[in-house]
Amino acid sequence: MNADSVAGLDGFTIKFFQKTWPIIFNDVFSAVTDFFNGAPIPKFFTATSIILIPKNTDVNSWNDFRPISLCTVFYKLISKILMSRLTILLPISPYQMDFVKGRAIVDNILLAHELCQDLDAKVIFIIATDYLSRGLANLFSNYPSLYFKTLGGVHISHLCFADDFIIFSNAAKNMIAKILRFFGLFESMSGLSFNKHKCYFIASKNVLADRILNMRN
Repeated sequence: MNADSVAGLDGFTIKFFQKTWPIIFNDVFSAVTDFFNGAPIPKFFTATSIILIPKNTDVNSWNDFRPISLCTVFYKLISKILMSRLTILLPISPYQMDFVKGRAIVDNILLAHELCQDLDAKVIFIIATDYLSRGLANLFSNYPSLYFKTLGGVHISHLCFADDFIIFSNAAKNMIAKILRFFGLFESMSGLSFNKHKCYFIASKNVLADRILNMRN
């Protein structure tokens, strides 16, 4: 612990403990041991003093300050011992960077910045398109009745052309509803959305006009 740290409410600094350690060792050891043996911790051990320190040299308002708590040395000793023991039982995740010795929160910030720079719009679009294509293929695989049936033809669920999709589907209401639900799920997960004004459907020439109107609605 830093010997120059500010004293807590009791007025004793870490430097005082270091300088007088041969004299106070037994008393300090007994007090800390009592806590780990189940004795209630004295209130003055956990008493803290909250003070404001400036964030920078140019202080003009209360927003330029931040609060810190000044703890007693006894509280720091008990906390350090607890931390060293719990670290063995509760290992720290390799992804946690803040409040860990030898790591800095800025490491994760820089990593996220690099990843965001590498993932430009084109790469993100390719990933989203691939996910959409796989999702449609899986949907049709789970519900074969979705396929547009032809006499002796090959079952095709969809085709991709750059940012355009052609979906070959059964036009029954419940079948269309399944596809629309999948589109809604895709939009909520990806953050992308379909432009409904650029979407349209083509029906077989043998389909009656009334049914086409019903499908469009």
